[in-house]
Amino acid sequence: AYLSCLREVIHRSDVILQILDARDPMGTRAGPSVEEALLSHADKRVVLILNKIDLIPKDAVTGWLNYLRRSFPTVALKAGIS
Repeated sequence: AYLSCLREVIHRSDVILQILDARDPMGTRAGPSVEEALLSHADKRVVLILNKIDLIPKDAVTGWLNYLRRSFPTVALKAGIS
């Protein structure tokens, strides 16, 4: 049920944003079956958002950006309100 719902959302979308927590990017990244569903739509763009970068050291942010950008365009941001 989850994957069929996800496929419908992907079908209706132009860009897929995947939000990753900078404290655990791989733990909050979609699993292989979900990424496979994303990649099966060549006309869709996937962008990774590395969120909460203010909670980890700057060199860790740089390292994660270098790693994640090997698979998809990646943007780092701090989404806090303060």
